[in-house]
Amino acid sequence: MAKYGVQAYNDAIRMELEMFGVKCCLLEPGIFHTGLIDEEAMRQRVESVWKGLSGEVKREYGEEYKENCECFGYRIGNEPDDRRCGV
Repeated sequence: MAKYGVQAYNDAIRMELEMFGVKCCLLEPGIFHTGLIDEEAMRQRVESVWKGLSGEVKREYGEEYKENCECFGYRIGNEPDDRRCGV
């Protein structure tokens, strides 16, 4: 079941059971720091893909695009006011 499906189901049973004095709560997960959002791991993945691209594709996307991809994982897992990676 999708995350929104769980939330919608919880909202429905919360409203239905309220008249019986039953409270329903939903604990939603936050971001967990894993290898997926690790800054150095993200840089390595992007660099690996970038090396395999043709010169034409690299020119089409440009270095700025590559740098934005390298910082993507860092931006997800950190506060938005952090100025690393041009956030």
